[in-house]
Amino acid sequence: MTTTKTMTKVVYNCTYGGYTLPPECAEFLKSHGQLFEADDGYIGETVWDAPRFNKTTGEWTETHTRYVAPARHNKFLVAWVESNPRRNPYASKLTEDEVPPSMLHDLKVIEIPGTKYWIREYDGAETVYAMETMEWIDAAE
Repeated sequence: MTTTKTMTKVVYNCTYGGYTLPPECAEFLKSHGQLFEADDGYIGETVWDAPRFNKTTGEWTETHTRYVAPARHNKFLVAWVESNPRRNPYASKLTEDEVPPSMLHDLKVIEIPGTKYWIREYDGAETVYAMETMEWIDAAE
């Protein structure tokens, strides 16, 4: 008998700078009822939207909205990242010095075995660990 392993798609930030949502992604999630503003008392995982570039004035807005972070395996979040391979649409038109640090991110999707995962972050860069692929120490042995 063959068993089929469940695979789960997970979104993570693969570069330094931290997990933020590009404005277009935030708008997409809001339009599908998947993103809500976090109130001051909310203590779970949150995510900020990235600053927006105003093409008319040539300036970056520094207003950010704090949202309740959707699960990294949220099907709408995964779909947006998979359908938008270029996460930073302004970087190609600006020099590295002109791009604010919060825009220097790159969201990617990884497919892992099983449904349990852990995301480890170091200086904004994230690594996804699947429970089924981790070696556990058994204190009973």
